[in-house]
Amino acid sequence: MFEELLRRRNGKLVLALEMFHRDDQPHLDAYSAGDISQGQLADEVRLWSNHRDAYEPLLQLARSWSAPVVGSNFPRSLLRRFASEGARVYESLTADERRLVPDRLFPNTDAHWRRVDNATRGHSGMMGASNDPDARLYSVQSLWDNAMGDACVPAVDDHPGHLVLHVNGGFHSAYGDGVVQQVRSREPTAELKTVAITPSISPATVRLTGTPAADYTAVVEARATNFEQGRRSVAVSRDVEYVLHTPDDRTANAPLPLLIWLADEGLTAEEVLPLCRKRYGDEALVVVVEAPHRMVGPDRATGGRCFRQDSFAEDIGVLTVGVERIWAYVSRHFDVDQSRVCLAGEGEGATVVAAIAARTDRIGVEAVAIQPERYSKLTDLPLLLPEMYAAGVLPKRSLTVVAPAQEQSFWTKELDQYASAGVDTAFIAADLHTSSF
Repeated sequence: MFEELLRRRNGKLVLALEMFHRDDQPHLDAYSAGDISQGQLADEVRLWSNHRDAYEPLLQLARSWSAPVVGSNFPRSLLRRFASEGARVYESLTADERRLVPDRLFPNTDAHWRRVDNATRGHSGMMGASNDPDARLYSVQSLWDNAMGDACVPAVDDHPGHLVLHVNGGFHSAYGDGVVQQVRSREPTAELKTVAITPSISPATVRLTGTPAADYTAVVEARATNFEQGRRSVAVSRDVEYVLHTPDDRTANAPLPLLIWLADEGLTAEEVLPLCRKRYGDEALVVVVEAPHRMVGPDRATGGRCFRQDSFAEDIGVLTVGVERIWAYVSRHFDVDQSRVCLAGEGEGATVVAAIAARTDRIGVEAVAIQPERYSKLTDLPLLLPEMYAAGVLPKRSLTVVAPAQEQSFWTKELDQYASAGVDTAFIAADLHTSSF
């Protein structure tokens, strides 16, 4: 995008980057002018870990076109002071420091904070913000958004006839909030367009649902990731396998209920299916989803694991998409009673069930999570917010958790948040090691 915009506008483009702070500007200017090398820039500026792969090409392209580069983020040297001391920091700033910060901070919208709270719900206080509007204004999230929005306005004034391309993490400009709203607060007549970049293994099958996050969405093929925490990766597809039981003596033209089951760790789909068939017989279509990670148990038997702790979010994402596609395929080829779709599981599978119930926008489902295991990371996952969808669009979803009484405190808090996201919830105290459900 940057390269094509440079070509179309004959180089009249300003590149503004979240990845650099306002107090980095002298070093950015020196690099853009060719006065210092990439290595010297790295000596002077704390570069992001993936700078070489992700952002250095942008700087090189800007330098080849003599395009100005602006570091837009809040000055790192002052961030902690503002976040901890608030408005009174303005009184102690030197003249040079005052030039690095916005003259005025504008509040973000309530809708923006709702999404922030949802994205960080397992790390309350991580962004340094409480529910108090004044505290929110001087939180790290607000300081970032204010600084980036404030940097874009003078960039236009300082370079007449230029377009400003601001590059930031998608959350900072999603739904016209964050940086976008901060620009509008300072320059209401500014002409703004936003672009969301959505990577996908299969762009042709991506469904864009709910409120658009940007004016334009670019669905791009996910091929690789650059340096992050010591590793790089290439993207490949991963199958989610399952086995299906169809009743032998089903009544003609009678839709059948559908059970989608996720088993506990150590079990294969083939091992679990006979148990489901014994329990439900020919009353339902039964799908048992194979756990994507193979494992060898203490008895040396090969089984499956639904997720690993170090890849919890990614594994939940894979299984959510997998279950949605399994439901779609079975519904297309079999006569499913869509009012009687149950998603259930036990142990690790139950944890996946709880995650999917709050995140699917496709399946109208009654979910039952039986004695979930290793579930603490559920709080790290954002929930699907119903206000981002038109009324009546989201399917009806419910979640019942069956777990020992000593786990009720965790689940009460978690299910309260699920309920606020439009999921009907219930908790049943039962220790399945000593009783039956």
